[in-house]
Amino acid sequence: ECVRGHKRRPMTVLQDSFVRRIFFPMLAGVIALLVIVGVSLWLTYRTTEDANQVINERQSYELNTTLLDLLQDMATGHRGFLLTRDPKYLEPYNAARPRVDDVLKRLREAAERNHRSVEPIDRISELVAYKILEMASTLDLARAGRYDPVRDLARLDRGKAAMDTIRTTLGQSIKRSNDAVIAHLANMQSNSRLLTWISRSASLLILRVIGAAIWTAKQYTRELVRARHA
Repeated sequence: ECVRGHKRRPMTVLQDSFVRRIFFPMLAGVIALLVIVGVSLWLTYRTTEDANQVINERQSYELNTTLLDLLQDMATGHRGFLLTRDPKYLEPYNAARPRVDDVLKRLREAAERNHRSVEPIDRISELVAYKILEMASTLDLARAGRYDPVRDLARLDRGKAAMDTIRTTLGQSIKRSNDAVIAHLANMQSNSRLLTWISRSASLLILRVIGAAIWTAKQYTRELVRARHA
């Protein structure tokens, strides 16, 4: 019995040693992998958010550009008709007018999605309404034969201040959206590089943990063989 107990004791010591040598590295590896997975998920979430913001900012950029183009088309057609009385000059005016309200509505929705103040949109809407009213009133006078383009050419500049403000405000919005797109794209590139680095680190960590486990198992097997021989 003493001999048997003496034989069992070294085996138990070896087993305990093996468990300690294999358990703690594996535990550390699992914890590290959990941290890596958590960081990777967070980076993926941030990249998705940046991508959504890029889409929203690009939409705002296009809407601001479209609104400015529409107003310039209307102003060009308006001025051309007043100077020539030729209805063909009103074609860009008539084509652009119905689209202005829809673009303003979509601009407000885009500002709300981007968590921005809608106050600039309200200000632009007021200026656009004033400019459209000014153009419509002069067109009515011209159609009624009560508008002399030579004598009253200064009337064409009644809405100049409003149009200049609209151009400035829309230009600022276009620049802000463009800068935001550049910033979000930079964030996406940075997150992508970091995610790549983390993925490579995770792969190396997994290989090291597996290598350590294999090496420990081999060492344990050798010690087990020596213990049995002993």
